[in-house]
Amino acid sequence: MLNSEMDTDTTQMLSPALPHARLVLPTAATQPVSLNGGMQMPSWYDIHSLESIAGREDPAGLARSLAYVEGLARAEMEASEVPAARVVVAGFSQGGAVALGMLRSGFALGGVMALSSYLPLVAPGSPHAASAVSSANEGTKVFFGYGDAETVVQFGFGAASAEFLRKRGLEVELKTFRGMGHSARDDELADIAAFLKERLPAV
Repeated sequence: MLNSEMDTDTTQMLSPALPHARLVLPTAATQPVSLNGGMQMPSWYDIHSLESIAGREDPAGLARSLAYVEGLARAEMEASEVPAARVVVAGFSQGGAVALGMLRSGFALGGVMALSSYLPLVAPGSPHAASAVSSANEGTKVFFGYGDAETVVQFGFGAASAEFLRKRGLEVELKTFRGMGHSARDDELADIAAFLKERLPAV
């Protein structure tokens, strides 16, 4: 799980439901973020605006983060002899965008979860949209979790991302949680645990 505002307490709550699974919690590097006036903060890539993402994304920064996360996934697969089909990538906010970006990877993931997040680099006219899903991940299942009181990452970004992926033939679930803002809570965590148990059954 990519830790962008999702604390380790949250993942510790998931551990009892998945005693057979290993949760890896990378955090973003500290770097200047344009939205915050160039101040240094943990960030998976640069952010220029939360109002519109078209033409203001950071493909180079995202590529660096994707390479890092893919490297972690490959290391886990090699060290533990885990097949790619039992690797699920998840994240909150920016971390969720990186998790969805992993659909570009060359190996078929077991699933992707994006919480209060969106699929990057697919705005109309983006030269990166055509490669948003690799042939290996055309069958990957995706879960989006969003609060209907979201105030940071617009719900419309997530809904458009879900529709984009459905049109690419992926199985996508978009779950909305009444009254939830830019956060996670118990009923969403229950759905997250259910998704993980479905994608990562005990063996």
